[in-house]
Amino acid sequence: MNKKLLSLAVGAALGTAPMIGAQAADVKVYGQVQAEVASESSDPPLLFATDGRVVQGGNNQFQDNITMEDNARGRYGLTASEDLGNGLTAIAKIEYDLGSTTDGGGPTQRDTLVGLKGGFGEFQAGRLKSAYKYTGGVKYDPFVTTNLEARRYGGMTTGVFGHNSFVSNHLGYKNDLGAVGLWITYSPDEQSGTDGDMTASVKFGGGAWEAFGALAHDDDADGAGNAYDVFKVGGQYRMGPHKLSGQWESGTDESGGVDADGSLLFLGYQFKTGNTTLAAQMGTGTVEFDIAGADDQESTYFALGAIHKFSKQTRIFGGFASMEVENAVGLSANDGDRDVVTAGLRMDF
Repeated sequence: MNKKLLSLAVGAALGTAPMIGAQAADVKVYGQVQAEVASESSDPPLLFATDGRVVQGGNNQFQDNITMEDNARGRYGLTASEDLGNGLTAIAKIEYDLGSTTDGGGPTQRDTLVGLKGGFGEFQAGRLKSAYKYTGGVKYDPFVTTNLEARRYGGMTTGVFGHNSFVSNHLGYKNDLGAVGLWITYSPDEQSGTDGDMTASVKFGGGAWEAFGALAHDDDADGAGNAYDVFKVGGQYRMGPHKLSGQWESGTDESGGVDADGSLLFLGYQFKTGNTTLAAQMGTGTVEFDIAGADDQESTYFALGAIHKFSKQTRIFGGFASMEVENAVGLSANDGDRDVVTAGLRMDF
């Protein structure tokens, strides 16, 4: 089926048809669908409280049963571009989160942008990808958006200014200057209260290796003027079928009434044989709470698994992951753990 016709049909169903009619712009449709079945064991289950930055508690992150879900992988998107001449191109993107295994009440917005690109780089405006999240971060985790992923479970920081979601009401700029890549997002929007929020990264390298530094700043993390700041450094090295990845994060959270300083280390190894990638990764984190008598929260995470690609579009995956938390939210002996065995199928189009 012609992708432009498919874009029009699906866009009409989503209420975006006026944007994708018979225009001069080149419009493309894409999507991903995933289903995953997992056996999860947690102690205590469901609403175990954690710091919320290094380990994401609550919101059913700690299940104690068999689950079937897509873990935020299901999505549908449209991209558009128009050659404006003189080396200038207009770009636009609309992407929605579509639950693959349940009726979530309709599509929800992921990232949406309009921009211009040319010899000066790329300018964007809208609800954007975070430079912090997508430099290293989720790009280093082959299990992202599965039950084996590092974020949420003590391998990478969580939240909008960590490795979840997107940044709203932001302006963005990206440019690759040979071996150096620059990326920054910033919000000037006082009406929404996001003014002053920013993410930024710089990446070096090329070919077999790369190294980077990144930061994120939430200017008003709790609505009372208290900020959240985090930075990280990391890199990746490829040699034949081997790939080594790592990043170290450090952050300060002044929101929530109690100041907290956290750090988090992630290390990953991948080995590719044919169409199969074998992966092992781990994370270890510490959160120190600025309150008398509070203990340090300590967390560990590891995952082992495999991804087999039948083609560029279709894959199966599976593996085992484990996480432990000690002294959660600074309370002595407030401990929890999670183990999961999972398998899933994914198709991109």
